[in-house]
Amino acid sequence: MNLRLRPLISLLLVLVSGLLINCTSVTAAQIPDSYSPSKIEQIQLLADPLKAYGEQLKKLGGLIDKKNGLIPEL
Repeated sequence: MNLRLRPLISLLLVLVSGLLINCTSVTAAQIPDSYSPSKIEQIQLLADPLKAYGEQLKKLGGLIDKKNGLIPEL
């Protein structure tokens, strides 16, 4: 008896999950038309350290490619 119910329960779960997925509404992310001067300043403050980290990662990637175990100051 239990073996006959297992496929039916699986089918029921698939149908219920499909119904729930199809009936939900997803709203698109709102991208601001323009940034305020203070927001631009915050972005610029965060961008400079990220660029520096990116350069350090390139150096580290080169050392890893060379299989150099000693890492000099970055």
